[in-house]
Parts: sequence; structure tokens; C-alpha cells
Amino acid sequence: MRSLEVALRRVSVVAVAFSLLVLAALVANAIHARSSDPNPPTRIEKLVTRLNVDRRDTALMEQIRREDEWLRREYARGQRFAATGFVLLIGGVVLFVLSYKGAQRLRPSAPLPDPAAPKNAALGLLNAQQGVLTLGLSLAGLLAVVATLSRHDAISAYVENEHMPVGAAHPPEEKGPALAVLAPPAGAQNAPPSLAAPSAPPPLEGSLPAASEGTELVPMPVSPPPPVVAADPPKKVETSKPEPAAHWSMFRGPAASGIARGNAATEWNAPSGKGVLWKADVPLPGFGSPVVWDKKVFLSGATATARQVFAFDADSGKALWSTTVPMLPKSAPMKESNGSGFAPATAAADAGHVVAVFVNGDVACLDHAGKLLWSLALGALENPYGQASSPVLWKGKLILQVDQNAEGKSALYALDVKTGKQVWAVGRPVQASWSTPLPIEVDGKPIIVTCANSLAIAHDAASGKEIWRADGLYGEVAPSPTVGNGIVYAAQMGAGLFALGAGDGKLLWTTSEVNLPDIGSPVYADGRVFFCGPDGTLSAVSAQDGKLLWEHKFEKSSRSSPVLIGSRLYLTTNEGVTHVCEPGDAYREIARNVLGEPVGATPAAAGGRLYLRGDKSLFCLGEK
Repeated sequence: MRSLEVALRRVSVVAVAFSLLVLAALVANAIHARSSDPNPPTRIEKLVTRLNVDRRDTALMEQIRREDEWLRREYARGQRFAATGFVLLIGGVVLFVLSYKGAQRLRPSAPLPDPAAPKNAALGLLNAQQGVLTLGLSLAGLLAVVATLSRHDAISAYVENEHMPVGAAHPPEEKGPALAVLAPPAGAQNAPPSLAAPSAPPPLEGSLPAASEGTELVPMPVSPPPPVVAADPPKKVETSKPEPAAHWSMFRGPAASGIARGNAATEWNAPSGKGVLWKADVPLPGFGSPVVWDKKVFLSGATATARQVFAFDADSGKALWSTTVPMLPKSAPMKESNGSGFAPATAAADAGHVVAVFVNGDVACLDHAGKLLWSLALGALENPYGQASSPVLWKGKLILQVDQNAEGKSALYALDVKTGKQVWAVGRPVQASWSTPLPIEVDGKPIIVTCANSLAIAHDAASGKEIWRADGLYGEVAPSPTVGNGIVYAAQMGAGLFALGAGDGKLLWTTSEVNLPDIGSPVYADGRVFFCGPDGTLSAVSAQDGKLLWEHKFEKSSRSSPVLIGSRLYLTTNEGVTHVCEPGDAYREIARNVLGEPVGATPAAAGGRLYLRGDKSLFCLGEK
């Protein structure tokens, strides 16, 4: 029995040594993961940008594939090493505990003289500290694993995006995307291409009181690109007509450009109640931002089995109403895709209407009292994230950008917001995207600028006719365009930041030497363009030439878009921390504010107040 006791004690020593070695390897792996070179994703983006210039360069395409595979392999290796190492560490600790306890049981009850005691000092120390050692090894290993698995940097953001850059993985053929042009019905062959109606896609079921048979949205054939003609510089470029400061009517504000007039709160701490005017529970989850019209705040939310639009009193936060949006006979199933949720789009409001869009493509219009006026179904959507492009209400029209991977199905729709009936629709030679249209006026003419894979396109707001197009926006395009000083700015990670003439789409400059966004949209302020990359890096570039002015890395990433409120720039990270800074030539933070809830939506500002949608609550922030 004595020999077995000694053997077990030696096994316990070996188990401790093994556990310490595994712990050291886990710590080294965590340090390597946290301090790894952040440049590979940027390097791949630069290669993709080069490929977009000549998409037939097979050698460059192969280089991108090799870089992409290596980056993902290294990332996966570190994650697997952490998981496997922790299992081995726990195994070593368990072996130590079992062997130690077994040796203790076999130890003689009466103390015996042991001439080898001086040689067994390590065993004595082990006996005295075995509990502390067991707990310490386990906790240290757990911390090392958490440090590795919880990394959130440029590399993890790139890998977790799941897809290799589209420009490299699916290069279009020389003739461009092979999107089918819908054929006109019989008897319309001689009609002009812009007027010929296509063969009807599956009808979209509606619930219009005036049209019980449903509303059918029919996209027009994809038009050829407009002829390139010399254009005089526009005399005046404006966003949509400014609304009173009490309104924040759609995604990124009244002009859909991320700019609000007036001022808003700059300091708050929601857990302590500082700066919080009110807080209200949100019945259903969603990533849509609040929209504000006069004294009402509107939100939409959904799960796999329920969809609602709800309204709150802007002064008190009191829940005014919540309206259930029923499924229609031809509604597509409610499916969450890649973390988009069931209500990813922001609603839109005007003086008499609130319009919400859900992930399956269902559209609902309500009045300000919560009465459902009409609804319709876009039908099954062929894109990875569902309908995440937000609706735009402008000049009595509801603008819907519906871009899909299915050939011939991408379209831009204009509906009469009062009835839901189609005013016009145009087919679009683009693939799936989730950007929100930007309404602007060029020399007094209303146009709508859209971004998608692979084109930025401007449409006449009155007819939908294409005015200009610009190539180069490849990838999973979610950021929306913005405008400033007569220039449209469009950005996409893996493609670049593009400055386009608002009147003719002429490329003024482009850059990919910055940390470009993959979800959040850029905003223009005082000759500078601001945007946030997927790793939480806020960048400022010169609007004149695209030169990087500064960048600042936050602790957490952000899917929210930066907004300019008065003379302050606001950016909210996913953990619910809002950074308020000056929109100047250097980063200068004014305040850092804690909400206490995760945030996936963009802030809204109206009436001198700031509205933030958290994971479960709606907050109104301002001076009491």
C-alpha cells in the first residue's frame, strides 16, 4: 500500500506540472490572440479593391483566397487551442485531485518516521496548498480561455462576417451581372422599354380596404445605363426639406443623412438615473431606431410569432398603443438570418402615417392612433439577412429598396403612402443589399440615391428613371449613403469610400486606406466624413480628397451609425456606451455615457432630447 501511495503522490505532482504547462500555453495563446497583427483584414480589403478594378485578374483572386483562408485558419486555430487547452487543463486538475485524494486515503493513520522527508518538500507544499492550487489553476485557465474567445478586433469582425469578400469570391463576368430583363406581356412588345410592363412576379398579398384582392408590386424591366453626357456642376444640392426640430421621421433623421438641427443631451448615466427623463419597456425586440413625430415616439418589434408597432408619449414615456401586424396569406415565413433579428429596419413617419417593414418583407402602414391602414407582402426574399433596408417617406411617397440575389428581382418601389398602391417601380441590376435610400434635391429636382452590390444609382423621384450610376460597391452593402456640399459619399468595407457628384455620379475620389464600415453609415460635417469600422474604430477623412485626418479605437464594436446633432458627433457602441465628440480635425471626446443595456440601433434626436433604444428598453435623455 505504501508503494501505491507514493505512486499516486507522484502522479499528482506530474498532473500539477502538466496543468501548469497547459496554463502557460493558454496564456501565451491569449496574449498572441489579443496582440495579433490587425492588418490582415485591411490588407485583404486593399486586394479586393484592386480586384474590383480588374475582376478578371485570376492571380489576384487566388491571392485573396489564400489570404482569406490563412486568416480564418489562424483565427480558428487560436479558438480551438483555447477550447482544447481548457479541457486538458481541467483534465489535469481532475487527475491531480483524484490522485492526491487517493494518496491521502492510503496514508497510514499513525505518523511514521520518514528518512526521505527532506526530499519530499514539494509534496509537503502540495499537500498544504492543494485546494488553493486547484482553484487557482482552474480560474487562471478559464480567464485565459475567455480572453481568447471573447476577442473582438478587426480579425474577429472579419472572420465572424462569415463570407469571403464578394468581389473576390464571386467576380462578375466581363459583361457584368447577368440579371435577366423581364419580358413585356403580349401586346406590349412595341412599347418603349421604360413603359413596357414585365411579366408579373408572384402577386403580393395585401390587406387594403379599397383593394381586397391585394396589392401587386410589379417591378419594371431593368433599364440600360443612362447615356454619359457632360453635366454642369449642380448649383444647389439639398437633402429633403428640413422638418421641425421636433421630428426625427426615419432612419438617420428627417433627411436620412444622420444630421439633426438643434442640440441634445451630452451627458447621462442611465444606471444611476442621471440625465434620464424616462425609461420605458419595449414589448418586442428589434434593431430599428426610434422615430419621432411631434409628441409621439414610434418603434417596431417582432419575434418569430409576433409583430407589433408601438407608440410612446414623448414627454412621459407612457405606452400609448401597440398594434399587432398579422401575417398575410402570401407572407414569407419570419426567419432570423445571421443575427438580423425579426425587425431590423427602422420605421418611418409623416404627419399622418407610420410605416414598418419586417425581416420577411411584410410592410404595414398605420395612422398615429395605431389603426392599421394597409399592409402588403413582398414575398419570399432571396438574400441572407432579409429585408433590413429601412423605408423612406418623402413627398407623399413610400420608397422601398428591395435588392435580392435572385436574377431580375431587385427593384426600387414608390408607393402612395395613403393607399399602398404602386406609383412606380424600376428593376435594378444589382445583387442583395441592405442600404437605405437617400432622398436629396439637385437644382430643385428630387432624386433618390441608392447603394447596392455593385452600383450606386440615382433615380428620379417622380418616375424612378435612372439618372446616373457608379460602379465599385462590392460586398454585403449595408451602409447608406450620405451627402454634403454637393457630393454623395458611399462606403463599404472591402470596396472603398467613394465621393460622387450628386448631379452626375462622377467619381471625384476614392480611398480604401481607412477602416471602412460594414453596417453603420457615414455622416458629413463641416468638410469631413465620419464613419465607424466593424472593430469600433471611428475615422474622420477630408471630404475634399479622402485623406485620413484621424481615427480613434473604442473598446467595443458598433453597429450603430454616427449622427451629428448640432455641433456634436454621437456614436453608440454595442455595449451601450455613447461617445460624444467634436467633429474636428482631431479626436476630442466631450463625454462618455453609459446606458446599461446593449444597443444595436442608431440614436434619434428631436425637441432637444435624445432617444436611444436598448436591448429591452427605450430611453429618453435630456436635462430635467
